[in-house]
Amino acid sequence: GANDWSCRPTAEHPEPVVLVHGTFEDMLKNWSTLAPYLDARGACVFALNYGDNATGPIRDSARELASFVDAVLGATG
Repeated sequence: GANDWSCRPTAEHPEPVVLVHGTFEDMLKNWSTLAPYLDARGACVFALNYGDNATGPIRDSARELASFVDAVLGATG
């Protein structure tokens, strides 16, 4: 349900959703239920694994997240 890079936001769901996992987690463990649920309702859903399961330096994780969000915005307009 996440990371369909061809997804385009609609009037009903004009903003893409970026799901960010917590410490010691990853996108599969956190979002395997929510991502398909949101996708089935028409949202453009994206998720990433970052920062060595979010245990790396916060600045590095923030850069990874920022880069991912920029890619999502570029893909979805």
